[in-house]
Amino acid sequence: MNQIVDAPVKELGEVSLLINTLLADEYLLYAKTRYAQRDIKGNNFNGLSKFFDSQFEVLDMIIDKTTERVRILGRSFPDSPHDFLKTARLPKQDEEFSDQDYIIKSLLKEHGSIISLLHNDIITIGEVHKDSDTAAFLSELLKQHEKIVWMLKSHT
Repeated sequence: MNQIVDAPVKELGEVSLLINTLLADEYLLYAKTRYAQRDIKGNNFNGLSKFFDSQFEVLDMIIDKTTERVRILGRSFPDSPHDFLKTARLPKQDEEFSDQDYIIKSLLKEHGSIISLLHNDIITIGEVHKDSDTAAFLSELLKQHEKIVWMLKSHT
């Protein structure tokens, strides 16, 4: 049985909605990481700037794969920054990043929030909507965020 082919349209729509919400969260986190790199100051500027470059690559891959997953589910995704801000579950960032410790702690909190959201989404998609393929996809994203948290913690 193919979960995508055989799933009821309603189920695919609800799974797609969750994935689109995750996509908005990922875009917001990507932007916050960009702001962190732009605003970083201090004696570890070069090291953190390169570190954030590596984070962009991972987050860009996550965004690309999440967009592909939405398409595989046969749905479209939000295509404007306004839509992402409206949809995202992460809080909006209003303060300026300037202190290195604050930047790292803020990004740790954001990745921690995504990890928590992913845990909930995995359960909802896997158990409620019976889409084990998408739940497995989310589990892989979860591992990426856990690795980022580990790497961020090494800078504290």
